[in-house]
Amino acid sequence: MMIFGIDKGLYSVALPVFSMGMLLCGSLPLYRWSAIDWIVTAIIFFDIVSPFYSICRIPAIGTACDGILLWAAYVLFRRLLYDRRMTTVMVHGLGFVFAVAAVLAVVTFALCSRTAKNVGFDDVYMARYLYRPLGFPNNCWAEIALLMIGFGCLCNRFRGIIVCIAAISALFTFSRGVYVSFIIFVVVLIAFLRPLKEFRSVFAGLFFAVIIVVAVCPREVLTTVSMTKTLSQRNSIEWRKNTTDNAINAFQQHPAAGYGNNSFSLVTDKVDSDDSFTVTAPNLPSLVLVEKGLVGVVLWLVLILASLAFFFRNRKEHGVVISGATLFALLAKELSQSVMAYVPVLALLSAFLLAYMQRMQCCSVNPVSRVAGVIVAICVFPCLSKRYLVDYVRENDQELLAESVSCIECGDLSVAIRNLEQIDGMKKYDGYVNLILSELYMQTGLYDKAYFTVPYGHGASGLWIKGRALYCMGFKQDAVSCLSEAIIRKPALINTADFDSIRDLDIYSVLLFDIDSKMTCKLPEDKAHYGYIFYYTGREEAAESFLQEAVAESPSLRTPWKLLGDTDKYNFLVKGGLNMSENDVNTGNLKKKTVLEQLLEEYRNKYQAWYSL
Repeated sequence: MMIFGIDKGLYSVALPVFSMGMLLCGSLPLYRWSAIDWIVTAIIFFDIVSPFYSICRIPAIGTACDGILLWAAYVLFRRLLYDRRMTTVMVHGLGFVFAVAAVLAVVTFALCSRTAKNVGFDDVYMARYLYRPLGFPNNCWAEIALLMIGFGCLCNRFRGIIVCIAAISALFTFSRGVYVSFIIFVVVLIAFLRPLKEFRSVFAGLFFAVIIVVAVCPREVLTTVSMTKTLSQRNSIEWRKNTTDNAINAFQQHPAAGYGNNSFSLVTDKVDSDDSFTVTAPNLPSLVLVEKGLVGVVLWLVLILASLAFFFRNRKEHGVVISGATLFALLAKELSQSVMAYVPVLALLSAFLLAYMQRMQCCSVNPVSRVAGVIVAICVFPCLSKRYLVDYVRENDQELLAESVSCIECGDLSVAIRNLEQIDGMKKYDGYVNLILSELYMQTGLYDKAYFTVPYGHGASGLWIKGRALYCMGFKQDAVSCLSEAIIRKPALINTADFDSIRDLDIYSVLLFDIDSKMTCKLPEDKAHYGYIFYYTGREEAAESFLQEAVAESPSLRTPWKLLGDTDKYNFLVKGGLNMSENDVNTGNLKKKTVLEQLLEEYRNKYQAWYSL
């Protein structure tokens, strides 16, 4: 169900089913548990207690419930996989489901690719983020597809076909991490599977998958394996480096147990960054360091070492080699970008493979225990009522913030200011609270407060607020410097009602001159920025020149296509090939917003990730 995006009501169905299954089938008695079982239990227990200390308590409740479900599934898998017949049924059942999912993924790519070519793009690599099979983002599907390849290898029937289709869907993501993981998977199979001739269909499937993808998309494959050919690839590496540095700095403040689950994006988010927001971590080590601290690092290291030891002790078993190779490939992918913590189906499939790797030969009679089933049955009730638990952990700051946003939308700025001024603890990590407060001060004429409330590392929006405050306080030269820098970093500010008020001021011509003097058009993004600025300041010819150069170097830039009048390309890059329609966005000026509306829109996704289930 989760593979096909049907996860609504997951807890109301899955947890009771797992608890009943564990009560009926039992679980392995504690004395039969392996070292891996105990380590997995310790890691999941850490997730369950995380809401008690996490700085993002509400989303941490959801992660804790996911942890209970994951533990129930893992323990039940360990019991069921003792039975040879049940193992065969489960593996082949999952193999059939994955085959269907992989076919749908390949069809999705074909449709997306065809639409890209129809609107005039020759290369779909720059639009790979639009490839969202079954609704999963590209990077998430990449890991799911890797696991599907492993499950295909475990099937006795049609394994070559399943492996081939799953591999094609994985390689169509054009993810560098997936390509490296794919190579690791193949190398481990070749190194440890004996005899290889029994798995000729697997290697044939992998070979044909590579041939098909290279034949269909040779340019995209070449770009992927080049690693640093495109600007987006280099920016991606730079983002990983910067975010990892931020994670290390944050870890040093809370080294023992970290900041708790779901806190990574809040702790490492920088208001001065104008990059798009993502909740995912650049790699698994940085995620564990920030959210679980040294305790989590030790647990994960012990789990990896225990799994490696088990793998080498039992490397003659085909199931152990295939499961281990798949998990090692997944670990390699997690080292390039960690998404498993945000995609429950990935954790469930990984738990199945970890349990499968430890399965024993069929035993007709095995001692069982129902203690684990009782524990899960007890946990069903708090998980099913997790939304009610939110009321008990919601902090006063979060209530004040939610009320402030409502007041802003209703136009009651004085109440919003009063509430935001009372917020204390959240401001330590969440710079947007003070940023929104400083803009409210500007709206109400409190210019000195607005200037001094802008948080450190204030970004383009903070510079914009400071510049307007400086002008209102009579510091025009400093105001021009701040405003020009803000517009260069965030050109969308020029298309706001706030900028329209500046057009009539005595500094307008000086501001445009200052922007022109700071122009550095080294990157396509720079050219897109200046094209946008020229377009909205009435210099269309210069704007068109910059915009044309920008899209020629980086076709994935969206707004330049719209300003150039190419609505088809713009709609495709915004909505993707499966969501375009004749009534989509029309060519013309973008809708104007106030700076406050822009701030709230930017903050909405962050608020959802940090303070909501």
